Amino acid sequence: MTESDKSGRRGRPAKLTNQQILDAACAIGLPDLTLGGVAKMLGVSVAALYHYFKDRDELAEFVANAIIVDYPLPPDGTGDWFHWAHTFAHTQRAIYERFPGLAQVAVQRTINAAVPRLEQSVRLALKSGFDEKTAWWATRAVQEFVFSWYHRVEIREALAVRTGEDYQTSLRRVVKAFPPEDVPLMRSITAKSHKSSEDERFEFNLRALLAGIAAMRTASPATMSIESGVARTRAAKKRVSSK
Repeated sequence: MTESDKSGRRGRPAKLTNQQILDAACAIGLPDLTLGGVAKMLGVSVAALYHYFKDRDELAEFVANAIIVDYPLPPDGTGDWFHWAHTFAHTQRAIYERFPGLAQVAVQRTINAAVPRLEQSVRLALKSGFDEKTAWWATRAVQEFVFSWYHRVEIREALAVRTGEDYQTSLRRVVKAFPPEDVPLMRSITAKSHKSSEDERFEFNLRALLAGIAAMRTASPATMSIESGVARTRAAKKRVSSK
């Protein structure tokens, strides 16, 4: 280490604004974000950034929070949670598409700017006939569906870049390796190019999720018991672990 390096480390850290850090981080993008990359873009040492963030994850959380807080919540004029949740899910998906890597951060970290959204969702769900626990569970179900959906999209896109084979092509290849009599339906399905878009599939899955939540809200405890479902989950785990 040179004497100039040593003296630089002993000095005060460079003064940076949140906006400077955010601009540099956004220019790099969340998928490639590193403290070193931001430091280089700002012309400061990595040590200077450690004055603001303890690690790369904390920096990513800062960026994610700044992105999300910029986007307003859907209006709740109808007072109906299902209508609001449908709009919210599509809004969140659009944000994740606009900012690659954001879904991964949302999977891994609790973002401050997400809390008011959770609050509004729970409040509307309570007005729509949920109790507090199921209002929270319904809120989390929609939230986790959206960021898990788009995180899956990003993983598959990255894999396609590495392998040169997208998911549908991979599925057709694997299915074709089976004897036709073993998987006739899958061979038929993959042989046809079902040109459903990601938008159509997202809408189908979202509506199925919301319909299921609605059915659970109105069903009698005898026909839709959470406890019985938990018992089946435990039994399944026991069967799997005994193999």
